[in-house]
Amino acid sequence: MRPVPIGSKGTHSITVGDDDLASKLDSSLARVMSTPTMIGMMEMAAIDAIRSYYDAGETSVGASIEVQHTAATPPGHKVRAEAEVTKCEGRRLEFTVRAFDGSRASRLGNSPARRHRWGQIQRAPQSKNQSIMKTPFNNDDRYVGRDYGTFEYPITPELIATYVEGTGDDNPWYRGDSPLGGPVAPALILHSAVYKTVQWYLPKIFGNLHARQEWEIFAPVMVGDTLRAHLMIIERYLKRDREYLVNEVIVTNSAGAIVSRSRTHQSFLLPSEKSEGFVVDKSREKDAKRSFKIGEAGGEAFEAPTRTITEAMCYAFSGPARNYHNDRAKAIELGFPEIVVQGMLSVCLVSEMMTRRFGLGWYYGGKMDLRLVNVVWGNDVTGPRGSVIGRHTEGRHTRAEAEVWCDKSDGTKTIVGSASALEL
Repeated sequence: MRPVPIGSKGTHSITVGDDDLASKLDSSLARVMSTPTMIGMMEMAAIDAIRSYYDAGETSVGASIEVQHTAATPPGHKVRAEAEVTKCEGRRLEFTVRAFDGSRASRLGNSPARRHRWGQIQRAPQSKNQSIMKTPFNNDDRYVGRDYGTFEYPITPELIATYVEGTGDDNPWYRGDSPLGGPVAPALILHSAVYKTVQWYLPKIFGNLHARQEWEIFAPVMVGDTLRAHLMIIERYLKRDREYLVNEVIVTNSAGAIVSRSRTHQSFLLPSEKSEGFVVDKSREKDAKRSFKIGEAGGEAFEAPTRTITEAMCYAFSGPARNYHNDRAKAIELGFPEIVVQGMLSVCLVSEMMTRRFGLGWYYGGKMDLRLVNVVWGNDVTGPRGSVIGRHTEGRHTRAEAEVWCDKSDGTKTIVGSASALEL
């Protein structure tokens, strides 16, 4: 098993059904969620916290638990369990676990000592009639089809506020009434779910860059919902002096419906390339080879405001941990002369523009395929632009196809690509 960082978190949620009730154990007991059900949820949350660190053929088992069940939950209520790794000693892990009744936001179970479950990591037992499937991959291989787990995200007003602080996109739909009857989250509220774990990165992180971003949006997300994001490598390829990994993130809502699918192409220098000096500097974008012709085909122009990408925005968007997206010293360590504004921030600016132009048509069927062609540095001024260049019928509606891009105040293109939305 790979080392598990202190602070790793997992969740597990259910809607209480008949099989989860104490009365299922004994008809004389109350029709409320049983303590064994709550403990089972805590077990699943602990597994979720460490699942992505398992080696092939490994699992974990609970060794002990100390917990108080402090409130009753009737059938039909949604319950969420949370687990956080608080201690690692060899093959034994210690967690803090809690359970909440989501409908009342009250704590159902906890441990006053904030530690009550030890999980021992061991290989799953092999029965006489069972064999463990062998694979041609090593435990540290980043191979196509490798699963990096599922992570849960409550969509809270606080999360929306952080998004607004990081992007400057303060659409009134996010805070008050929207056409859907209540606050709706930004379409890319989970913009960086793909980076929840970077275990999928290649070992050589010096000079790594976000190269391309694909996104499909299927349904809006209301503030107050809970989303789950599942990560998996779906492609790996070489291009010039870099190797690319593609991580697909599928996001589902609390009803289990898919609300979005994204594919992030991350590029890494080949092992033979030097890990010194600056991989990319500000002179690179002035090269004629870094000039991209887009927006010259005419069409219906649209845009969103330009913004200075301040260090405070970088910290809100890419923090709270210090990294090369919000700290100059960290950027220099990885081969860049200044803060490298996270590519997802520019992607979110494009999404803001599409929301302004197409409204719910972006939330119900928005698509984009963007190439990140030049770096946005800290304190650069940048903004998104677009041009509708075609339309076609899609069912009872019309889909508008657009060229989209982001540029800096000097005209340097940082993103080029295409996007489309329904006209509702």
